This record gives sequence, C-alpha cells and structure tokens, in this order.
Amino acid sequence: MNRKMAVIKSTLLFDSYFEKLDDWLFYRITGLPPRKSVLSEEEQKPRNDIVMEEIAGHLHTRQGAGNQAYIDIFNVVDQKASAMLTHISVMIAANALLLGIKTPPWLNIFSVILLVLFIFLALLSLRLLRFWTNHFPGADAGERPSADIENEITISFQEETFYRGRLYRFTLNVTTLLTTFSAVLMFVYMFFMDF
Repeated sequence: MNRKMAVIKSTLLFDSYFEKLDDWLFYRITGLPPRKSVLSEEEQKPRNDIVMEEIAGHLHTRQGAGNQAYIDIFNVVDQKASAMLTHISVMIAANALLLGIKTPPWLNIFSVILLVLFIFLALLSLRLLRFWTNHFPGADAGERPSADIENEITISFQEETFYRGRLYRFTLNVTTLLTTFSAVLMFVYMFFMDF
C-alpha cells in the first residue's frame, strides 16, 4: 500500500529551502531517508525499527518516576553551562581583540595562553551540555528484566549527575580565575596603548 504522509505546507520565506536542507542533513547524519520520502509500510518498518533501537535508552530513562529529579538536575546544569559558555565566548573574543593591539610580545603571550585556556574551558562546557551518556541502557533494554534496567538507569543518572556537578564546579572555578587574570591583563594593555 503506497501512501504519502500528510505534510504541512508552509509559505514562510525560505521554509522550503530549509526543509530540503534539513532533509539532506537528516540523510547524511543518520543514513536514513527522510520520513516523507518513505512511501510504503514495507519501507517504513525497518526504518522505524532503526529509529526505535537508537532512542530506546532515552525512552527507558524517562519511564521511572524517580528519574524526573535527575532530569531536572541536568536541566539546571544545562542552563548554567549555557550561560558560562556565553561568558567564555566573550572572554575568547576579548583576548583575541587584545592581540590586535601593538604591545610588547611578552604581553601577547599572556593573551594567547588565556585564549587557549578559555577554548579548553569552552570544550568542557560543551561536555556539560551533552545530552546523553554512554552508560545509559541501549537497544537491548527492552529484552532484559525491568528491575535490572531501572537499577542500571539509576546508577547511570547518579554517576552522570555526580560527574556533571564536579565538572561544572571545576569549570566555573577556573573560568572565574581566568576572567580575573584577563581583567588584570586588560588593565596592563591600557598602559601600553597609544591614545
């Protein structure tokens, strides 16, 4: 039986272009054809099986009532890490701008060191924003006893919460320290600037 999916037609500017681009990216990243291009149920079943296998761990982790507290913690850490990443990005830009000022080379070396350290902190902040952990149960989760799965999920949430908490505090402390050094360095740059 061939049938087409109902697709909402949009008349917004560039929407059709972005939909085509999104379909192309979906195919390149997942290896699966976009859903609207799969016409028959025979083609949809294997595609849906692959999708469900991939997201099985996501679904299992959200079934337990006790898991909501962990998800809430992850949301808070995500918000804080996003704000910190914004600050780090500004500090990267500020230190990069300082390199454009004609000053002694030793001063530029400090800016480059701070620039590299802030880039490292940006990578740590991106890890804080990671949606998933490798320790959550995968595709075989539905085939094992639910008590084992719940225990595995709880331990995974506990370890990931512990890790993210420690990583957030470390990143925040180092960011605060490097921001202080950057502020001092900016004042030092002002003494060497030609007005």
